[in-house]
Amino acid sequence: MYGQFKYLFSPLRIGKVIVPNRISFSAHLTNLAENNLPSERQVYYLTERAKGGAGLIITEEQSVHPTDHAWEKIIDAYNPEVIPGYRRICLVIGPEHDAVREYYGRTLQPRRIGIEFAVQAEPLGTADAVAAARDFADSEDFVVLNSDNYYPTESLAALRDLDTPGLPGFQREGLLNGSNIPPERIYKFAVIQTDAEGFLQRIVEKPDAKTLATFLPPICVSMNVFRFSAAIFEACERIEPSARGELELPDAVRYAMEHLHQRFRVLPFNAPVLDLSSRDDVEPVAQKLAGIEVNL
Repeated sequence: MYGQFKYLFSPLRIGKVIVPNRISFSAHLTNLAENNLPSERQVYYLTERAKGGAGLIITEEQSVHPTDHAWEKIIDAYNPEVIPGYRRICLVIGPEHDAVREYYGRTLQPRRIGIEFAVQAEPLGTADAVAAARDFADSEDFVVLNSDNYYPTESLAALRDLDTPGLPGFQREGLLNGSNIPPERIYKFAVIQTDAEGFLQRIVEKPDAKTLATFLPPICVSMNVFRFSAAIFEACERIEPSARGELELPDAVRYAMEHLHQRFRVLPFNAPVLDLSSRDDVEPVAQKLAGIEVNL
């Protein structure tokens, strides 16, 4: 066959995309859309199709205007929510957190995202919490963030669009001007420094004054939100407990840099992050979030 169709298994450039061969799987309706949006079943179906080796897979027809609504299982391509965003969420919880599981798993019925759970058997630190979500992430890149921080949406969107591990670097001025974080709390988070190419060079959790003095301005802060590859799981397994007796995520990041050759792109942001480190933070954060609609 190869002699008869000598170009069949050769790559082909289509615009900016190179397909690995000339075999094409044509479009057909799957009826797997949910709420007129792409579904997890649809992704799984097309993933299994791709495993067959076709160089190009064409998805099904889609509605391009609200007046063009052929049937309920078609994707509304004109809807901005069709653009891929964060579709799957994993909440890492303790074994005793039944109320969280009940609310997000049963009471709340999200339309835009799927919510799953991973259990951290003991509160051994942030790196241990990330390790608990290994089955959820599988081999894909994923974003980690704290549940007690409210991050600017543009920082999360920028992480989503990265093609490499990375993190936002929040400037001190932005945190002070628009958040509820007082000056004395700023450096109780991890402090970071970048190299000339914009990649992470140093990260130190809760630095003392002597260590902080070794950082060059402008000093940026990591608010514990990262885009990771699957390599971070090995780092989480190999680090030792910190002086506080916890498996710290910044330590895992350092291990990944030093031993696994991971590079982390730092995205600078001069923007506020709301922090819920204590009960006293609840009222000011609630005031800043008043009027914001939650649409999951």
